Amino acid sequence: MSAIKGGGRATISSKIEDEIISLLYDVRDRNNPLLSKEVVSDPDAPTNSFNDLSDHDKKKERKRFLKKLLKCHNQLQLSNRLNRRAIDGEATISTPSSVISPSASTPAVQTHEQNKGKVRIDIVEAIFKKEDTKKKTKKSSKSSSSSKPSRKKSWIDGSTRKTIVLPRSTSVKDLLKQCKAKLNMKKPTRVFFVDGNSKLEMDLIHDLSGLQDGDVVYATSDAKKKKDAPEGGNNKQEQSTDDKSEAVVVQEDPLVAVKKAYRNRTRNIRSTKHIPSNERLLPFQSFLQKLEPLSEPRTKLPAAAYREEILSSLDKSRVLIVCGATGCGKSTQVPQFILEGMKAMDSNEINIIVTQPRRVAATSLAKRVADERNQPYPGKNGSEIGYNVRLDKAVCKDTKLVFCTVGVLLRMMIATPKPDEKDNAVPLLNVSHVIIDEVHERDLTTDFALTILRPLLAINNRISVILMSATASSSLFMNFFRNRKVGIEPIVLDIPGRTFPVKTLWLDEVENLISSQLDGWSNEDGQRAIVHSHDKVGMSSRAKDRIDNDFVAKILKHIAQKQWDEDLHKSRDDKKESGAILIFLPGKGEIEALQRTLVKDPQLGNKSKCSIIHLHSSLSPSQQWRAFQAVKYGTVKIVLSTNVAETSITIPDISVVIDTGRVKEVRYNPSTRIKELVTVWTSQASGRQRAGRAGRVRPGICYKLYSEDFSQRMMLAQTSPEIVRTPLEDIVLQVCLLEEHKSTRGASPMMFLSNAPEPPPEINLKESCDHLLEIGALTHTPLEESIDTYRLTSLGYHLSHLPMDAKVGKVLIVGCILQCLEPALTIAAVLSSSKSCWLSFIPGVDRSSKKAREVQETLVRRGFGGELLGKGSVKGDLIAAIAAYNEWIISCQPSESPSNADRARHQFANDHALNHKALNEIKGLRSQFKNALETAGLLHSRNESNLNADDALLTSCCLVAGLYPNIATLARPSRERRIRFGFLISKNGDSCRASSSSFQNERIRNASESGKDAYAVYHGKHLSLGVSKGDERRKQDPFLSDVNFVSRFAILLFGGNIEVKKNYLVVDDWLKFKVADDKEEMSLEKVSDKGQVNAILISELRKELDTVFIKHIVQGQAKSGGELKDCKRVIDTVRSLLTSG
Repeated sequence: MSAIKGGGRATISSKIEDEIISLLYDVRDRNNPLLSKEVVSDPDAPTNSFNDLSDHDKKKERKRFLKKLLKCHNQLQLSNRLNRRAIDGEATISTPSSVISPSASTPAVQTHEQNKGKVRIDIVEAIFKKEDTKKKTKKSSKSSSSSKPSRKKSWIDGSTRKTIVLPRSTSVKDLLKQCKAKLNMKKPTRVFFVDGNSKLEMDLIHDLSGLQDGDVVYATSDAKKKKDAPEGGNNKQEQSTDDKSEAVVVQEDPLVAVKKAYRNRTRNIRSTKHIPSNERLLPFQSFLQKLEPLSEPRTKLPAAAYREEILSSLDKSRVLIVCGATGCGKSTQVPQFILEGMKAMDSNEINIIVTQPRRVAATSLAKRVADERNQPYPGKNGSEIGYNVRLDKAVCKDTKLVFCTVGVLLRMMIATPKPDEKDNAVPLLNVSHVIIDEVHERDLTTDFALTILRPLLAINNRISVILMSATASSSLFMNFFRNRKVGIEPIVLDIPGRTFPVKTLWLDEVENLISSQLDGWSNEDGQRAIVHSHDKVGMSSRAKDRIDNDFVAKILKHIAQKQWDEDLHKSRDDKKESGAILIFLPGKGEIEALQRTLVKDPQLGNKSKCSIIHLHSSLSPSQQWRAFQAVKYGTVKIVLSTNVAETSITIPDISVVIDTGRVKEVRYNPSTRIKELVTVWTSQASGRQRAGRAGRVRPGICYKLYSEDFSQRMMLAQTSPEIVRTPLEDIVLQVCLLEEHKSTRGASPMMFLSNAPEPPPEINLKESCDHLLEIGALTHTPLEESIDTYRLTSLGYHLSHLPMDAKVGKVLIVGCILQCLEPALTIAAVLSSSKSCWLSFIPGVDRSSKKAREVQETLVRRGFGGELLGKGSVKGDLIAAIAAYNEWIISCQPSESPSNADRARHQFANDHALNHKALNEIKGLRSQFKNALETAGLLHSRNESNLNADDALLTSCCLVAGLYPNIATLARPSRERRIRFGFLISKNGDSCRASSSSFQNERIRNASESGKDAYAVYHGKHLSLGVSKGDERRKQDPFLSDVNFVSRFAILLFGGNIEVKKNYLVVDDWLKFKVADDKEEMSLEKVSDKGQVNAILISELRKELDTVFIKHIVQGQAKSGGELKDCKRVIDTVRSLLTSG
């Protein structure tokens, strides 16, 4: 990539230069500054510190050390050019960035490319002069050990020179044969190359891939000449440069230590429950007579008649597919039937897992089942029912039936083995039954869970799998799970629904009913369902027009008026059992827009006559629970919901549904890495499911805001699987972790996920793997040319265990190492939160977004990273979020009770246009993430992890480390080029703006025409909606979310792989910085470019920083006082460099 050319200057002062030299002098070998003292392990090496030297000796040693550093660096560069090999990125100090930065796979890729084609070279014989040792004098002896080695060649050219053209893949052995034939040599033993600039000689070892057209290669029959004794008086022979580039092995397999540490930690935190034997469970058939009778309300459900048939089917097959119509009771009754069957056989090994696609469904079903069984609240002592969802877990020692999200089940299946278990221990051996509910939704985690469960059934003989849905295609899952080798033939069981008849009114009927037309409707809206070009999986077409909220309001008035008339003769003290209206909308924004329209109406906006309730996934459980509460006669209950109410949860009093036919879907373009949250037309199956919500308690009616003809022609039969349209980084990490438990040879995500019910596009998988290579979570370990295999790095092993996005996890890990954990936790929580902590108005005071932004800006300026705080100013949306969270936390007195503290924080949030609910969610996520880090063993003590907690500059480095390569550069306005406003340019050359809610938006737009180069990191790139009413369509502009400006030194030290090219530092071949110092004079003799030396110093500081990361990630944390001291010194030097630029 070279979209951004030239990165400006990276100037370091003499003071910073001395600080870096002092650090390297103390931790590196004096004779080879590229190697650490730990590696060389020379007992005779001097141990004095640079700062202990006198001023005279400092000047002398500084000069000698830098010259040696320059020489060794040039040798290593020449060696890398000529003898580049695909090496394991995590094994050597020369490429430590593979553990934490995005260069893990670079050598392998370059080698493959360099081997292509041919090269034209000249070959010449080198005839070495014979040395007469008897004539050596003291003078010559002194000169040989002086600091000015002779550049005179010790050989002469032969009389013959030949030009030959050979494939770049030609081996050195074959080249020697060519030299023997072409140059008439007796027996050439080695070939070498001489660099024209440095005059360094370097033997060729592998092939010709590092040579360029016109290069001269020398062949000789002499054995390789021993190197002179190193400068500085040490008689120990110097290691060859080739050995140096691969000398420092951290350990044979870096994952051994990490895996061992995880196992040891699970000893104390894992349950000590008995693990049963891997044998089939007893059949239910013998115990059916002992089943407890059903309560009267349960007997009225259609599923009740199928209890014995369900249990008998599980005796015959370990895979049961239950196709239960809406209202049959499958979600609540099937888990209870199995629980009752297990209790009837007096089993002590009951552990039933029921997954739901959403948190609200899992928690509400657990409460409902516990109530049906007259059990204590889920998770309370004595309750057999529990639930486990993100940020909320309610289980106890008596729990036998757990409702959870699919992600929780995945963690159980891919859990790290216990200390006494083998890597290939059988997963879920303590689970008797897994029930996957709403399997038709085909979300990413459900498809992945099914992909793991299928082979698991072959090795786990105890477990049974039950798939449940109202609309799923049973044939797809029958074929998927059928395995005659192990005797699995899935059984399909159909259960009719208990729904009352639902009358469907299509758009033309609705328009006639209310004597109005839907604005902007076109029967040809959208394209016919798009077919994915890679795997032929259908994709829903986009819904171009906005929802006509006025039309929806007219429908509601028509329905509500009928109910008000009916309720006139009812007591207003009684609760209504039906009549509630459920409106399906695509997202939270559309819900709020419709409410704004409704509250303007005198009747619909009257709270005594209408109760308008929101229902979507970003609400808290208590807020979501409002939708299930009945209202009294005289009041119409209107629930504005996303597709969260489409399945799993049942609102009992719903009898009217208004279906807008739209849903939000995440679309991802792997080549541009752009995510879009787009509004699309839902599927025909979802349309039927939505309509079914209206007939649960009495005959209902469904108003469709689209025509029947449009439904048949333009809508997909089934919803497209999420796995074909979203990023797959988290899934790839889990695949590699799962395979790591079985073998250390690596994993092929492509092959593994080819066994999914509907495999993802290969291009999406390849892009996800490349991204994980960039952030250092994977290494490329191809076993065969046609199969790409990958293995987790130590960093990747940690990331695969953290319950968050890989980039966010890396922010946290780097925060632990840089000892700024608290702000890193806040960043991770903000990026993982479902809603923003900022409001566009001041509640109860001012609806003006301008006034709200002024209040927020004042808060940010005096908070973390603000210019008024005086501890290092950093401009950024995530830095601003840290400031807001910190001020919100301390807005109450430490001694206040929890309820009083919450009230004080709520008031503070209102006064400063902050979202109190979002900040509470961030608080909970921080706690969860901190526990995960403790489990991973990545935390120092509480004090050590937060030594730099108030340092915004180091915190910005966490952002670079985690969000790279999401880097953009500022393009300033220019009257000369007729550019009115500033904008950002991303790595692939896109011209982007900051999101409209960004604190940096105005700053970027109104940037001055002149100024320093500025760089920013961002969390995501998105496309604007680009839609408007009618046929006109706005251009979809890319915009960046969570924009944060960072130092160029943060990019050099925490970004991609850096390479020294003369006096430039180049980041991943696309961002180039010219390195200079702040003084003109040179401190090195015969060094023509001081900038090159400074570039090398920055590069070597980066390697020291990477070494600190490797130790922390592999070992968990520094083990000794000396290591902690060195770690602090490196971080302090980094901090000084950041401050200077």
